Amino acid sequence: MSVPVPAAGYQFCILNDDNVATAITLSALGSSARYESTARTSYGTAGTGTLAATAVAGNMVCIVGRDSTHYLTTNYVGTWTAN
Repeated sequence: MSVPVPAAGYQFCILNDDNVATAITLSALGSSARYESTARTSYGTAGTGTLAATAVAGNMVCIVGRDSTHYLTTNYVGTWTAN
């Protein structure tokens, strides 16, 4: 799934539908943009990093643009990895 390059105030929630157990991967953002880890302790790789979850029903993540290079992770369900 593709989301746009972050901008302050952008907000997105991505989730599996009812009874769907599909892996979710948010694509690389390009440039120097990156996703925050769900532990809120680090960020993935600038430009080429993705945000991905394993294939489990109920997976969900909400991200908010902090500025033009960072998405913060506000809520999530499942195991997510910021690469």
